Amino acid sequence: MPAMTPEFINLLSSSLPLYPLHTKTQTTWPPSSTQSVRSATSSSKAARALTLPMRPTIQTPPALPRYENPDDVAAIEHAERTIGDFKLKSDPTYVLPEEQRMTPARKRLQMLALEEALHAAKMDFNGRLLALRTVKARVIDEVRAR
Repeated sequence: MPAMTPEFINLLSSSLPLYPLHTKTQTTWPPSSTQSVRSATSSSKAARALTLPMRPTIQTPPALPRYENPDDVAAIEHAERTIGDFKLKSDPTYVLPEEQRMTPARKRLQMLALEEALHAAKMDFNGRLLALRTVKARVIDEVRAR
């Protein structure tokens, strides 16, 4: 914090006209004459001129000490040592690994698996349809028996 000199304090107090609270005489506020306004303006300009050299020390924040939590530092170092090398698929130099490439043999196995799944779904549907047919036949026999 800059040192407040007596001249500076006097200049500030003279440039800031205050409403007289504890006087017994009645005065009007703000002053009506242009002379008092001019003197207030010139004194505020003088106060600004005095504070101009102090502005860099007032406005710049103090430098914070460089503190790093040891637990965080250790965690970051561990992550840097153990993190894998992840390739992005959007990278123009990305090459699909051999075990992930689609080969004709893999596609053939995939098609066979799909055919088996389709066959299982058809067999399930046919089994349910036959069960409904037998239920319908029993219901018809019961109705005829009555």
